[in-house]
Amino acid sequence: MEFKDLPVPFQEMASNVVRSQLATLDLSTVEKETIDTISGNVRRAFIGLYEEKRLFGGQNSPENKNQANDEKLKHIIALLLEDAKRLQQLEPNAGTEARIWIAMKSLKCESSDYFKTTIKTTQLSGELLKKLP
Repeated sequence: MEFKDLPVPFQEMASNVVRSQLATLDLSTVEKETIDTISGNVRRAFIGLYEEKRLFGGQNSPENKNQANDEKLKHIIALLLEDAKRLQQLEPNAGTEARIWIAMKSLKCESSDYFKTTIKTTQLSGELLKKLP
């Protein structure tokens, strides 16, 4: 899968992450390779996160054919990005992709545990619990 194959909302979220990462840098002195690394890490992370929807059911399951599943995944990614920002404070040397995957760890579960997992993932932040559907 390539970045262009992701749904537009996922591409927009990824571009927002890149923009927020670049906002922390002094762009007049940063190397092009650093910018390429940041955008590459975010691109790979979002492709991986989107492909993780298989966790919510097999590729041919009704859940994956249902657009609601994409909405659930989009919601989880948004929550995880907020968790990733908080994890950046705990693990400042970890890259964007690493922080997102650290937050992603707790999602390794059965599809029936979707809401439990979302709550578990967001327990570190009371604010995130208010954003659950």
